[in-house]
Amino acid sequence: MADQAEFEYSTSDGVSIVTGYSGPGGAVVVPNELGGKPVRGIADNAFSGSYSLTSITIPDSVTSIGNFAFENCANLTNISLPDSVTLMGDSAFRYCRRLTNISLPDSLTFIGDSAFNGCNRLTNISLPNRLTSIGEYAFESCRSLTSITIPDSVTSIGDSAFRLCDSLSSIAIPDSVTSIGDSVFRDCYNLNNIFVDAGNSSFSSIDGILFNKSLKKLIQYPAGRPTDNYTIPNSVIFIGDAAFRGCLSLTSVNIPD
Repeated sequence: MADQAEFEYSTSDGVSIVTGYSGPGGAVVVPNELGGKPVRGIADNAFSGSYSLTSITIPDSVTSIGNFAFENCANLTNISLPDSVTLMGDSAFRYCRRLTNISLPDSLTFIGDSAFNGCNRLTNISLPNRLTSIGEYAFESCRSLTSITIPDSVTSIGDSAFRLCDSLSSIAIPDSVTSIGDSVFRDCYNLNNIFVDAGNSSFSSIDGILFNKSLKKLIQYPAGRPTDNYTIPNSVIFIGDAAFRGCLSLTSVNIPD
């Protein structure tokens, strides 16, 4: 257990927020209370650049992790997030280059922009069933990520969310997703298949450079059974610039009236 004197914090409305850390690093356990108040959040930049930090355990009193909270913690390999966390801010774990695995809590509903950008040793991540939004660049350059399952709760995927995930070979997009940004799978050079639920009638647009030289096959799967071609849902009224540019192995796309 880390010494409470190692933590900087602020208090307001009967709770404490961790604002900084000055300890020796290693395996750090954030205390449940600071200044006699329950710890409710990790503030923006609180642990940013803490190179000596190797693991972090966050208490179940914490509900939010701020922007850049653990950015560039280059030796961080293990993170324990409690089920109380609902919000992960922008760039929260960006450039944590030794992070190999993380289990996200079931309570999490939002992953901010660039949250795991540059975590190039991250091999596996399980997204929780309450998650509704994946921010822009959230997993960009997670170059060791081999698989990821997007839960049925997700409604939006931001620009470049999985760009340069060049170990990713397949991904399924559930019919809950109504918004997909630009360049989501750009430069995913080993992405062979994207599965799209045939029941998804909620797309209104396919934005520009969605795949770009990465996709070999789009597969629509009625009743869970893959087929060899892709049918754009009838609800689509707009396809952006260069949406399928460079997809040299794509053999069939059916465009609605």
